[in-house]
Amino acid sequence: MKPAAVFEPRPLTRDEAERLLEACGPGLRAMAQSWLGISADAEDVVQETFLKALANLGTYRPVAPFEHWVFTIAANVIRAQGRRDRRPLPAPEVEAPPSPDDALDRAEDLVRIARAVESLDPLYRAPFLLRLRHGFEPAKIAELLGLPVEHVRVRLHRAIRKIRDLVRSRP
Repeated sequence: MKPAAVFEPRPLTRDEAERLLEACGPGLRAMAQSWLGISADAEDVVQETFLKALANLGTYRPVAPFEHWVFTIAANVIRAQGRRDRRPLPAPEVEAPPSPDDALDRAEDLVRIARAVESLDPLYRAPFLLRLRHGFEPAKIAELLGLPVEHVRVRLHRAIRKIRDLVRSRP
């Protein structure tokens, strides 16, 4: 009787890794944007993550999902950038409450919603933006962020409730 074959995953080629990295791009941008709050810095994080992932492709172990590995690299890049810059995450700007006439204007409502989203804790903002801006399902968000899907659902629910409360509480 022959022993059962052991599955040995093969390493990724550079072309395969580049395709997978491109697929991770929107999620990486959303995560970086939610943590850093500055689009240019978020794009820098994505580019640095891509470079580090490709440079260290030999260290990737295919037994774990590639996306988890890449998002871990991105989280480390974000932390390193924060230490390099020695600056706290930007605080949301506080605007004066709009007049009752302005509150009826849809543009003002959208600004208030955007500010409410910006004020979310990054733990809630990242899944929220991945869902709304990029259309990822909770299962995919869970996979990208390395969280159980139920935690993602709870964070999405809390984010929506917090945004709703913030928008309603302003005149």
